[in-house]
Amino acid sequence: MKKLIILFCLASLAFMTGCGGGKQKYDWCNYSDTYYGVAKNDCTETQTKHLAELERIMQVATEKNLEVPPGIYAEYGFLLFKSGKAANSLQWFAKEKAQYPESGVFMDMLTRAAQRQIDKDKQTASQPAAEMPTTEAQPAQETAPAQGQTQS
Repeated sequence: MKKLIILFCLASLAFMTGCGGGKQKYDWCNYSDTYYGVAKNDCTETQTKHLAELERIMQVATEKNLEVPPGIYAEYGFLLFKSGKAANSLQWFAKEKAQYPESGVFMDMLTRAAQRQIDKDKQTASQPAAEMPTTEAQPAQETAPAQGQTQS
């Protein structure tokens, strides 16, 4: 009976060691904290901090020879898109789609939205500035009293 218990313990230990071992695949750095900051107070300051954290995650992944976690390229591109840099966002959407093909449909949708914005910006830039109508205050015209009426 003791041998059976020892054998069971050794088999359990070997099983748990086999499941827990392995190389780290991702490093999320401080993602949760900066994302929470944006979710709690979405302003330029928190977005800038989160954007910097996304850049750091990509840098750490390169330095440690790890994969960039899923969604990081897409989120980085989306933040660029939101800040008016639609042209810059396209490369990040393409990187996300290349690394994580399962995100293809969503990345294609974001790419089309960014391309529409780029086209709209080009169209706006190519149109000559329309003359703005002047809204100068016109002096009020005094009307003469109708015949037979007197001014009071």
